Amino acid sequence: MQLEEIYRVNIPSDINLKETSQMCGDIGDQPNQRTFGAFLYINSHMEFQEIRGLGGAFSELGGKALLALSDEDQKQVCKDIVYDKFNYFRLPIGASDFALDAYSLDDVEDDFEMESFSLERDEKYMIPYMAMCRAYAPNMGIHASPWSPPAWMKDNKQMAGAGGAGKLIDDPRYYDAYAKYFVRVVEEYANKGFDIDRINVQNEPEANPIFPGCNMDVQQMAKLIRDHMVPAFEAAELDTKIFAGTFRTINEATACEFLSENPGIEEYIEGIGTQYTTMQPLYNILQNYPGLKLMHTESVCYKGENTWEQAIALYMNIVNYINAGCDTFTYWNMILNTKGTSTWGWKQNSMVTIDEEEKTYQYNPDFYVMALAGKCIKPGARRIVYAARSKVGIAFKNVDGSIHFMVSNFLDKEDVGTVTIDQEKFELKLKPMSITAFKVS
Repeated sequence: MQLEEIYRVNIPSDINLKETSQMCGDIGDQPNQRTFGAFLYINSHMEFQEIRGLGGAFSELGGKALLALSDEDQKQVCKDIVYDKFNYFRLPIGASDFALDAYSLDDVEDDFEMESFSLERDEKYMIPYMAMCRAYAPNMGIHASPWSPPAWMKDNKQMAGAGGAGKLIDDPRYYDAYAKYFVRVVEEYANKGFDIDRINVQNEPEANPIFPGCNMDVQQMAKLIRDHMVPAFEAAELDTKIFAGTFRTINEATACEFLSENPGIEEYIEGIGTQYTTMQPLYNILQNYPGLKLMHTESVCYKGENTWEQAIALYMNIVNYINAGCDTFTYWNMILNTKGTSTWGWKQNSMVTIDEEEKTYQYNPDFYVMALAGKCIKPGARRIVYAARSKVGIAFKNVDGSIHFMVSNFLDKEDVGTVTIDQEKFELKLKPMSITAFKVS
């Protein structure tokens, strides 16, 4: 077997890694520390979850920014983001907080039969954006989630606004209509050539935002899934899997509550979608519901600073979520304009920033970290045992039998040692201030 470097991120020497540690906890070694040596141990005989894929989220504002570029630059940006890196993407159903304004795919009052359902709005920016990415990811997978049901399905009759998120009306007619809405989403996107692999029922259901949202408690989500969505998907003969979430569990274990307060609901879902969470609830779910899949649905978005400190925290999050059992990792806005600002008034990070007036673009630090992860973590691979004293990383066994692993060296000097894979040793050299992906085959 041979050890081959496949991608490396070189980190600026003036980065403040103590700031990164405050964001995400222990990151291993840091500059001006003595080395314990770059000694890694990987065991490919102990396999964990199969990886579904890595990618990012589409948004209307991102699509608008992309389409401001020349045709040639549009293709170049999508190729650079996607090719040989990403294969699994997030699609908002209707408006997210990075849409141009609040909208759903059926805004006609009391259209219980979905006769006015339409993708016309998405055809302007979203679908062209998706199509350009698909050109470089022919096996593109999609997971989708709504930020809000259509306004007419909610008790406050609005998708967004100062009055709060509101709730789905607790009436079988509205549950049935919403289930039909989900079916139409899958069917109509399939007609456009995009297969939706998974649906998460509600983005951040415990939140009460001014942007599009819906406050859906765990009992209502279970009722919607069990009594309405599952029968509707079966009647329509859809293969799309239903996931509960996407749950945030920063201050509460909402995902665990969903399972514990709805006994037997695990028989109706494929898994749980999570974002902005500590790892302990994920470990609890894996321990108590080993048949459920866990997926990561949105990365930390920060406030548009796009710093290297945040990019290293992103690397730590990728490692932590996948080590906790997730079979996906999803970056939030892949592309934004120079303002980087939501329609509802806050800035967030992106991998690529586009100047719509000058028709230019730049890659931000998060781009390089996600490129590294995408090069290393491939669909169908299985996570395997990785151990090291101060080098943060993760390892995978691919379907072809090759081993991929990525590893950090946050020392300000080269570190040397070995990587032992199934008792076979390879010399390992890690450049100073770097994260590197390797292949052994």
